[in-house]
Amino acid sequence: MTALFAAAVCLVLVVFQTTVMADLAIFEGFYDLPVTFVVYLALYRRIKESLPIVVTIGFVMDSLSAAPFGLYLSGYLWIFAGIRWIMRYFHLRTSAMLMFVVPLAVVIESFFSLMALSLQVQGRIGFPAVSTRVGVHLFWALLTGPLFLMVYESIHARIEKWAAEWKAERNGFP
Repeated sequence: MTALFAAAVCLVLVVFQTTVMADLAIFEGFYDLPVTFVVYLALYRRIKESLPIVVTIGFVMDSLSAAPFGLYLSGYLWIFAGIRWIMRYFHLRTSAMLMFVVPLAVVIESFFSLMALSLQVQGRIGFPAVSTRVGVHLFWALLTGPLFLMVYESIHARIEKWAAEWKAERNGFP
């Protein structure tokens, strides 16, 4: 059930980001939406079930974007590994630091994007343009990141509850 949930969420995020958000001016500086799902997987799911999903999301995003192949995959893997490492020392799921996990992931992904861009561009990248873009990404991440995490957790909990009830009903336990 987790794989179906992940596939549906990834499909919705990618389609929403590439179709709806691309046409609305209010979302012009919005960050990469699958980052929120990678953060959710790192925080709330086991490594065994979430790592293949993270790799798949990375491959899909690399295939759909015009960025160098492997940019999204490596960024998502570093975000996933970093959050899992930080969770050894901090209780991120239950603390106020949960608000800052998605913005941190957005900064990491922006770093990867800037590194790839700096390798491709002959001249220098303007600091004001970069800082404005990353600032807008951080603003949106602070506003919407915890909301996305709560929505993912709520929907996944409901699906797991429904699956458990369906399984019990199928096995003859009312």
